[in-house]
Amino acid sequence: MSSEDNQNAAGYSAAFLRHIVDTMPGKIVVRDGDSRIIFANTAFAEPYGLTTEEVVGKLNADLWLAKGRPAEQVAGWISEDREILRTGEGREYVQEIKRAGGEMAYFHNYKKVIELNGRSYLLAQYADITERQQMGLALARAQAQAAELAGIRKTVVTYAHQINNPLTGIMALADEIRDHLECPPEFGDLLAELKTAAERIRDVVKQLEEINEPTSRRYLERHEMLDLEGK
Repeated sequence: MSSEDNQNAAGYSAAFLRHIVDTMPGKIVVRDGDSRIIFANTAFAEPYGLTTEEVVGKLNADLWLAKGRPAEQVAGWISEDREILRTGEGREYVQEIKRAGGEMAYFHNYKKVIELNGRSYLLAQYADITERQQMGLALARAQAQAAELAGIRKTVVTYAHQINNPLTGIMALADEIRDHLECPPEFGDLLAELKTAAERIRDVVKQLEEINEPTSRRYLERHEMLDLEGK
């Protein structure tokens, strides 16, 4: 690169940097120890209805409060910023925040200390990962449900085998007694009730085998049971 190219690059470096940070989708802001903004990109300024020039010099805490953030939450953020500035140890984490409409949003936060003209400032970057997080949560729920269903089916197969074999014998024996032994009428009624009860057990086992999406319902106030009717 020629000296002329170097001079041109230096002359356009500020504009070039501004173009880069304003093109990025994530929010970028630099704050001092009092939460005063000294630099921000467009993605950060626009939600407050401000330009990048207008947002500079404002207290970020005031902007948070104006957006309806609870005072205790704002105080917590300021305390975190000051702790990072004090220790020099950056932080990276996912934060869950309730939006004004009540829905949950998720942000990937990255904060670190930068030095400028002998002073320490906090560089913060926020990326909205709500869609990605929701997809991850949905996948985790689906996987948990699949694992739950697999466990239920394994249990059902085991119990169905253990229950159906003797149950078939009970039903066959009831028919044999009814058809081949001379019993008083009331005894025949008891055999019919016995077979009806056995058939009910058989139907319950069949319902268990047909569960596709396990749901539960309250049982005896403190307990939950599988909802076989809502399978």
